[in-house]
Amino acid sequence: MDLEETKYELTNNNIHDPPFCSRRISQPSVAALESLTTLEHQIEKFESETSEIESKLSETLSKKEFIELRNSLRQAAGFLEKFQYVKVDAIITAELNSGKDEAKTRRKECNKHCDAIRDRHNEALTLLNGKIDAMADPA
Repeated sequence: MDLEETKYELTNNNIHDPPFCSRRISQPSVAALESLTTLEHQIEKFESETSEIESKLSETLSKKEFIELRNSLRQAAGFLEKFQYVKVDAIITAELNSGKDEAKTRRKECNKHCDAIRDRHNEALTLLNGKIDAMADPA
């Protein structure tokens, strides 16, 4: 192999590209990020449960059924609030280094998502209360 062939082979094998570097993340950061993944999945479940309750708002239900739905909604709202303040806020990012920015961003997104679901709960509760108040009491 002559010099020209060697240059061509080196160039085509991307020998001039920098080697792939994997970023190491500390164990506390890995733990925090894994916890956030679990929390994100739980938030998706809260979202799904809320959508299910919201879909029932347009159904023709008895006053008793609307009251049961309101109780379910209140319970879901309580679970969400406890989850946010006990689980999401328990993710401490101040002591992290390598995964700090990602953990902070994801925790902030979790809190925003919980707040958005809470807003949906409040809107649904207002609608439910209006429906219940407009219905006659069963004899």
